[in-house]
Amino acid sequence: MHNPTVLLALVSAASAQPLCDAAIDIGWREVEGALVEPRAPVDYHVDLEALQLLGRVVDALQAREIRVVIALVPERTHTVLASSPGEITSPRWLAEERPYQAALAYFRDHGALAPDLGLVARQAQSAGVDFFRPDDGHWSGDGGAAAAEVLAAALLDERPWTWAGSTPTDLVVRTRPDPDRSGWHRKELEKLCGDAGVDPPALKTIRARTPPLGSESLLGELPPAPVVVVGSSFARPGSGFPQALAAALDADVLTVAIVSGRVVTPLRAWLASADLEHAKPEVLVWILPTHHLFAPAAPPQASLHRGTGFRLLLPMLDGGCADDNTVRQLAARGNASLLSTADPPLPSRGHYLQFDGGNALYARFGLEVDYADGTREVVEFSPDERLGAVGSLAFELRQDTAAEVVAIRTTATPRGGLEGSTIRACRYRDH
Repeated sequence: MHNPTVLLALVSAASAQPLCDAAIDIGWREVEGALVEPRAPVDYHVDLEALQLLGRVVDALQAREIRVVIALVPERTHTVLASSPGEITSPRWLAEERPYQAALAYFRDHGALAPDLGLVARQAQSAGVDFFRPDDGHWSGDGGAAAAEVLAAALLDERPWTWAGSTPTDLVVRTRPDPDRSGWHRKELEKLCGDAGVDPPALKTIRARTPPLGSESLLGELPPAPVVVVGSSFARPGSGFPQALAAALDADVLTVAIVSGRVVTPLRAWLASADLEHAKPEVLVWILPTHHLFAPAAPPQASLHRGTGFRLLLPMLDGGCADDNTVRQLAARGNASLLSTADPPLPSRGHYLQFDGGNALYARFGLEVDYADGTREVVEFSPDERLGAVGSLAFELRQDTAAEVVAIRTTATPRGGLEGSTIRACRYRDH
């Protein structure tokens, strides 16, 4: 039996900035106290290769016996503009709802738990509770708590997890204005209309309170958290989500939040620090805002418009290069050629490249890979300063072809090449 609902009652009315004529002229609106920015509908374009790669990432996590829970966060505007019961549903709203539901179905087809948070957001709105901040696209304290409750209920209804209830947790909730954290929508409006001197909305701050550790725990090694939350700013403790999830599960929750990390960066950061052989979690909650998942992307990022960045995750889930799966050591020559047509070719399917040490993690460089079928792949890499120390950079070779790799070149930039780096070709362990 899971905890009673942690959905919190709305304490204060939303406070919206007055709209000036310049803002109204370009489409800004206020709906029930919430600022609504002018925007085009989310572009739910899907690149089939990106979709297949994302599915493989979810499959690889599940193959590691990590239960994957997807928190697919809809656009705030999609909730605010939803029709009330009895009203005619707008074609524009349906144009976003159908692909949102299709995305949920895709994750479920790959075995992940993926509750409908869009429905949760609309139910909260109907109950007079702000699921999102009135001046921003992030969920509010109430919204984060509602999402946590639904995700926790789905997990606890699925099976009797042995760790559930192991760390009884209560929530301490405070509501106060935070003048230093104006929402993105309000900041954008101030550029058009100036600062109207409106007090920011009263935001909830949520803190998790757990029992003090016993002396035996302090002396021993603490067990790893059974639940890990990865995501961008939606996963920040400031959102209240991870604390509410810990309270709903009565369990320890580890959070890896990378602000503006989009889709790939938070998971890369966690994989770089996790020991999946000895201390893997039982549950991974992956927060994916739709405006990140369906955004245009460039390496080393990824989205469903372009999935190149997912090819950075899959080798990490394999455990990376080691003595047991290294098939070739590649030397960076003076002409930046790692593999020439005079060398024995490399297999492509089931293999990846890994760059360690030296300048590999800090260089901006291009990678050109020639395949025996006459095709060439060109990928640009740039450092992601939000990651911190990752340790290595691994990139999957093309898997849709049995063609061998006949040449590999790197193109350095003024920031430096790959001097001092170790470069290896490695085989996936399940091949």
